[in-house]
Amino acid sequence: MRWLILLLLLFSGCVFNSITGNIIGSSTDGPYLVINIVDGDTLDLNTTQRIRLSGINTPETSDCYYLEAKTKLNELTFGKEVRVESDKDNMDKYGRLLRYIYVDDLHVNKYLVENGYAKVY
Repeated sequence: MRWLILLLLLFSGCVFNSITGNIIGSSTDGPYLVINIVDGDTLDLNTTQRIRLSGINTPETSDCYYLEAKTKLNELTFGKEVRVESDKDNMDKYGRLLRYIYVDDLHVNKYLVENGYAKVY
């Protein structure tokens, strides 16, 4: 009976982490330094790799709120060390790596959506 309870607790913790987006136990790479912000959902790392934030879309250059989205991504990541997590698709059609970005415990992709800077893509 004790083993069953322990297994249930272990399983429920794994489910909780995946539902809430907690990155404990997930595979992230880094840290990498962000050296350039291209727009609200694209940045460059010190590895010469261009990263497209996976699962989100921000306004394009000619759209309203473009500058706000780019500025917020800049505030959150520029000059900071980030960790990156791969998506099921590794690269977009423009050759950018698709990644989820984390600064400390902040899930940047999620933050941008929750605060109105991006839409789920």
